[in-house]
Amino acid sequence: MKKIFTFLFSAIGIAGFSQTTIDINPSRYNTLYESATGNLSNGAGSYFFAGNTLQADAINTRRGLLYFDLSAIPAGATVTAATLTLNMNQTRADAENVSLHSVTSDWGSGTSDAGGGEGDGTGATTNDATWIHSFFSTSTWASPGGDFNPTPSATTTVDGVGMYSWSSAGLVSDLNAWITTPANNFGWIFIGNESTDRTAKRFEATGTNQPVLSVTYTTLGIVENTFGKKLNYYQSNGNTTVFMLNESYDNITLTARNLMGQVVLTNDYLNQREIEFTLNSPNGIYLLEVASDTGERAVIKVAISQ
Repeated sequence: MKKIFTFLFSAIGIAGFSQTTIDINPSRYNTLYESATGNLSNGAGSYFFAGNTLQADAINTRRGLLYFDLSAIPAGATVTAATLTLNMNQTRADAENVSLHSVTSDWGSGTSDAGGGEGDGTGATTNDATWIHSFFSTSTWASPGGDFNPTPSATTTVDGVGMYSWSSAGLVSDLNAWITTPANNFGWIFIGNESTDRTAKRFEATGTNQPVLSVTYTTLGIVENTFGKKLNYYQSNGNTTVFMLNESYDNITLTARNLMGQVVLTNDYLNQREIEFTLNSPNGIYLLEVASDTGERAVIKVAISQ
């Protein structure tokens, strides 16, 4: 019986799959200060903001921007988990939701530094992002207040001063998309409660409590293969991968597991040199073990996409 398997290859360990976790700090940040003239920014300050303030009897919105350089994550890697941790160190508001949205166009940070509490911003400098400009003063957002996906990637309720974390499937999805197409990585914008006044939250952007993006990923490639050159594989098209054995075996056992270690498929193949697989399981990452009756073994990670 022929089996067809759709997968990408990644590294796993002998007792399970191998994952790497790295911590990344932002390489640029800024705050968009609501302003009709679009001349306020804080690209080199110590903080960024999300939510509404109340100044001169008028509500003024603040939206924070963070960008993380993902080049330390190998091309072709698959992110399996991600958490963004921020330190919120000043607010007049009670508990408010703060959401991350993926930004859809590039933006900059100049040398502007508001100083003090930084809530008012300061004059924008060259290449600063402002409420109107993605790069002051030569490029503008398609819409004032920034260009971003309206669907949040993650949301957390932020109350009093302290550390807060954002973690979700949306965050993982953003990162995997940016690893696949780095040119589309413009980071996230932070949107607070903008429906009333005095909801703003101030977050640290620098120093010992600067933002930390913790990313767990798996990498491509076979890490255990005692078959040596006897075992080869190739993808014949987008949804078919073929294993080729250069030697006859009385029995080859295929065992597929999900990331919880649960067996989702086990099949034996007698006297076959070419094996194709089908896995009728939900899209996701699975572990595949190929073992011979004479003790050879190969283990790979596969990403199912049907």
